[in-house]
Amino acid sequence: MKRIVTDTKSPTLDKTANPECDISLHSDEQCAGNRSDGLYPCADMGDLQELPELQLNQYYSVPLAQLPNREAVDLCNQLFEPDERFCQGYYRYWRYILNQSKEEAWKNALEECETTLNGLIEHLDDPYMYSVGFRLDERQYVPVGIFGFRELTQHYQGKKLAQALADRNMLDHYEGKLAMAHTYSSLKKYRNLAMLKYTFLQIALNALRGGYKHIFFFMSDFRLGTIYKRFGLEFPDLSFHDSHHLVGCYTMNDEHIQTVLKAADEFGINTEGLARSLQV
Repeated sequence: MKRIVTDTKSPTLDKTANPECDISLHSDEQCAGNRSDGLYPCADMGDLQELPELQLNQYYSVPLAQLPNREAVDLCNQLFEPDERFCQGYYRYWRYILNQSKEEAWKNALEECETTLNGLIEHLDDPYMYSVGFRLDERQYVPVGIFGFRELTQHYQGKKLAQALADRNMLDHYEGKLAMAHTYSSLKKYRNLAMLKYTFLQIALNALRGGYKHIFFFMSDFRLGTIYKRFGLEFPDLSFHDSHHLVGCYTMNDEHIQTVLKAADEFGINTEGLARSLQV
C-alpha cells in the first residue's frame, strides 16, 4: 500500500463554544508526516453507511503505528470531536468532580482535548498505542477506537500513581510488574458492549504476554467505574496529589486469567501457546 505523506497543521478546537452548542473540530489538513513501515490496509469509512452486524471474530486490534498516516490521524481527530466520549468525559471531570462553572469546565475540557490530540498525532509511532475496530474481510480493517497500554512508570500519570502507592505503603499489596491502561475510547457510532469487552480483553492479553500482575486504569469519566466493576476491577483510594481521576486496578490472578482466556476463545483469538506458557 502506498504511504501518504503530507504536511500537517495542528488541529485547533473552538474554545469559545459551550457544551450546549454544536462544536466541531477544525483543521486545515488531516494527514500526518513520516511513519514507520508495516502499514495495515484500512477500509474507507466513508463507504460505510451503517455498522454491519458483526461476529465476535471480526473484532480486531492493530498498533496505531501500523495504520496508514491518513487513517491514523483521521481516527484521532474524530475521537476528539467535542461530542465524542473523550471531550465529554473531560468536561464532566472539570464540571462535576472539580466543581467548575459550565464555561470554565468546557474551556478546560477543550484545552485538554487539544493537548492530548496533538500529543497523539505528534507521536503516531508510539509502540504502546493501539487501534481497535473490526475486519470487513481478510484485507479490510475499520479502526474505530484507540487505547494505550504500557509499563506503569512509562506514563507521566503512572509515575504519579507509583508515587501514590509508595506514599500509602501499598506497594506490598501490588507486588509484581505494574502496567497502565489509558486513553481508551471508540467512536460513539460504533460503540457497543462487545467493543468494550474486546478492548478490555486486548489490554488483559497484553498484560499476560508481558508478565504484568496488575493493570491500573486511569479515567476522567467516573461513569466507567460502574461498567468496569463488572469486569472485576477494584477501585482503591488512589487519588493523586494534583488529580481526582478515577483509578481502577485489574489483578491477573488465577480466576481472572481463566476468564481472559475464555473470553479470548469467544472472540476467536488463539491463546493455546499463551496458556501453555502460563501453565494453566
